[in-house]
Amino acid sequence: MGHATLLLALRALLAPPQLVVVRAPPERLAAWRAPLATYSALRRAFAIPTGADGLRGLLAERAPRGPNGTAYVCEGVSCRAPIDTPADLAAALGAPAAA
Repeated sequence: MGHATLLLALRALLAPPQLVVVRAPPERLAAWRAPLATYSALRRAFAIPTGADGLRGLLAERAPRGPNGTAYVCEGVSCRAPIDTPADLAAALGAPAAA
């Protein structure tokens, strides 16, 4: 069992998990979810509506920067610049853009 844990730690070091946090008004979340529909085992994605209560830590700090929402993409301990459109999020993730 210990060897499997070491292998998981090595995988996390060599290919850090990707964290995507989208903060947007509830009526705009569907457009932001489209680029996240492409599965990645190393990605954790959260679509959180504007005005959600009880968020803590970094989730509380990831606020939308405009009326359409914002996505934050982090890998390991580094984060990219905030993303302001679903099309830009799709490009950043290498996912097909929504029609």
